[in-house]
Amino acid sequence: MIDVGGTPLRFADTHLSTIDDGERVEQANAIVALLKDAPEATLLVGDMNAVPTSAEMRTLTTHWADAWSEEGFGFGFTSPVPIPITRIDYQLHSAQLVPTVASVPLSFASDHFPVAATYSLS
Repeated sequence: MIDVGGTPLRFADTHLSTIDDGERVEQANAIVALLKDAPEATLLVGDMNAVPTSAEMRTLTTHWADAWSEEGFGFGFTSPVPIPITRIDYQLHSAQLVPTVASVPLSFASDHFPVAATYSLS
């Protein structure tokens, strides 16, 4: 939990399995079970190892919106560095957070480019 000017924000980070999509679906279901009923604003970020149309991402985006889909420009490819060809990193948020911008900054600190976003919190 993070206090943002007196408003609580639940921040969660994850890294879903690289092994297979069935395991990622199980992990996505576990995340939903843990976080879906949180009354406070929720921001779920991480390397999901899954493309936007995958079953695991559909499971997560049933409960949280994708900041890139709302405010990003272009494909949002993040992996692999230095020439990304796929989108597997995300910032997902509850309705109390409204993204105002989303970007994929160039950074060589990892094997993926980061996803950055700015939000207003209601």
